[in-house]
Amino acid sequence: MPWGVGNWWPRSLVESSPQERIELAESQNLAPLRPAAIRSTPSINAPPPATTKRPGAALSKNSQSIKRFLFVVWLTGVFGFLVCFALRYASMTRDLRRARAVEEGPLRLRLERLALVLGRKSAPELLLSGGMHSPFLIGPLRPRIVLPESLPDPLSAEQMDNVLLHELVHWKRRDLWVGWFQVAAQALFWFHPLVWLANAQIRHAREYACDDAVLRTGRCERGAAPQNSMANRFCASCRRRPGIHP
Repeated sequence: MPWGVGNWWPRSLVESSPQERIELAESQNLAPLRPAAIRSTPSINAPPPATTKRPGAALSKNSQSIKRFLFVVWLTGVFGFLVCFALRYASMTRDLRRARAVEEGPLRLRLERLALVLGRKSAPELLLSGGMHSPFLIGPLRPRIVLPESLPDPLSAEQMDNVLLHELVHWKRRDLWVGWFQVAAQALFWFHPLVWLANAQIRHAREYACDDAVLRTGRCERGAAPQNSMANRFCASCRRRPGIHP
């Protein structure tokens, strides 16, 4: 047929052997028709090559699931700790709204005089609260010394000075900022028992450091032990509720 391949391609290539066709193509600068150049195309219906599953893929997936679960547990603990702390702190600040500010009088003058003894020209606010049972310092940005309303009566003037000095030393040492740092560390590492133990030890060490500072002022003699429990509580070893204030 005139449109057949044999009529358009050189007849010598069609009727000659493969070796002769290669030599003829090379002599005419044509691409050699090597049998290796003809590649068989894969069948459309051929099944895809089988993929082998790596043994570590399942382990990696399980590891990721465990990490996500542990992160959720840790985040829940952090949130729960901060919520509990915020509720306690909000309850205390709510009680302090009903406290009576001492802006003048002998107690305020005593506080300002003791602040001068520590080298400070000003003193924190002084509050008397009926809902509190022990003195403490609160507020790193707005420091306030809170005393129970019944505290000044059973204590002598010297013992009252020791109580105020103890809180003023906390204020001078900026222990409130250290306390907030402890709260942040305990919130992040709530699962670690050593963090709880370390925070408790730091609180006790901080209290003893303030007691020693009061003793160094000479207003509370080391050899003379207080004779009543109230003075023993507030003069030599005043204790605090952990987590609320230094």
